[in-house]
Amino acid sequence: MIDKVTPITDATFHDEVLDLHVPAAVIFSADDCSPCQEIAHRLPKYAKRLKGRARIFTMDTDSNPSTSNWYKVTGVPTLVLIEHGVERHRVSGTLGIYALLSLLASAPSP
Repeated sequence: MIDKVTPITDATFHDEVLDLHVPAAVIFSADDCSPCQEIAHRLPKYAKRLKGRARIFTMDTDSNPSTSNWYKVTGVPTLVLIEHGVERHRVSGTLGIYALLSLLASAPSP
């Protein structure tokens, strides 16, 4: 299983996220967003802890407006948790994202 953060685009979203057999934590962000940059530095640690249980993806909302609009992302950073192609949970803001990633990382392995 992959234990790294994977950048995705509108073009790769379907193949990378919707067909995945584990939950996908998609973090919508923007280059000019300070909280997004803070989160980006900590994501590799979470990716290692989630290995085999979930994957972390990042998507720049400015460069990929189609997916951002489809998921009605109105602010960044926003994490959308997708499982078997269905949105299961959504949090916005730095603290909410850290809390959800910590919860996922502490869950037992399947």
